[in-house]
Parts: sequence; structure tokens; C-alpha cells
Amino acid sequence: MGISFYLLYTFYGHYYIEGVGYAGIQDILTGTLTSFEILFLLFILKLAATSITLGSGGSGGIFSPSLFLGATIGGAYGMVLKHAFPGLSIDPAAFAVAGMAGMVGGATGAAIMAIIMIFEMTLDYNVIVPMVITVIAAYGTRKALSKESIYTLKLARRGHHVPETLHRSE
Repeated sequence: MGISFYLLYTFYGHYYIEGVGYAGIQDILTGTLTSFEILFLLFILKLAATSITLGSGGSGGIFSPSLFLGATIGGAYGMVLKHAFPGLSIDPAAFAVAGMAGMVGGATGAAIMAIIMIFEMTLDYNVIVPMVITVIAAYGTRKALSKESIYTLKLARRGHHVPETLHRSE
């Protein structure tokens, strides 16, 4: 991952994927980062960094990386739509916000928390409905692929099943 940091800093003047990534999220939401290629690259690199950290037993957290992953993939999707439909006034930042909520809601299983928290962070009433739809789709997809959330998966792999009735958000 050190090579990724070096190359990102050399070519873009910023590390982006190190730490929690709030500066990168801010750049996406303010329209500083608008290239599909860069957003998709950042998504792939942060996904790899987070996977390596969590997979190796490191304590990197999941909330902030989920925000970053959602912002990058949502922003990239928004850029694709903006170029595909130039006549529509598509704001990639709105897709980034919905992506943030979807990624957090899907990964953690806390769908309502994700919607409320991301809305509280942005205070943008225009993205509530798209955010809810995105979170429902992400949560449903994750539930179809894996019964466990990111928080209960490690316990389940160790043989400690957490009954679904004890999952607060589910």
C-alpha cells in the first residue's frame, strides 16, 4: 500500500487513501475530484487497503472507509450518468452522498442509522429519497449475499453465532 501512497502523491499531489479519507470525501462532495478514472482508482485502492487491514487482523475500522468507498463509487457512477445524459442536470456529489449511505448501511446492517447519519452530515434534503433507495438496495444485496454484517461476520467465522434477534439494526 506504500507504493500506492507514493504513486498517488506523485501523480495527484495527495495520498487520498491513507487514514480515514475525510479530505478525499470533501474533495468529492465539493467537486474538486470529478474524474471517473481517479474516483474508480481511489475506490479500488481504498477497497484493497481496507481489505488488507481488516483481513490481517488490523484494527482499521469500517465506518470511515465505508464512507470513502461509497463516496468514490457513487461519485464515479454520477460522473458516468452525467456524461451519458448531458442534457440532465446530474450532480455527481448527490450520487456520492447516496453511495456513502448505501455503503455504510449495507456493510454494517444499520440501514436507518446510515440514512440519518449521512443526512445529518450533509443536511441536503434533495438526496433523502435517493439515499433511502440506495440503502435499501445495498442492504438487500448484502443480506442476499451474506446473512452476517461486517460486525458479526468475524464472530460467525469463529463459531460464535449472534442470533438475529440480538442484532439491533436488523
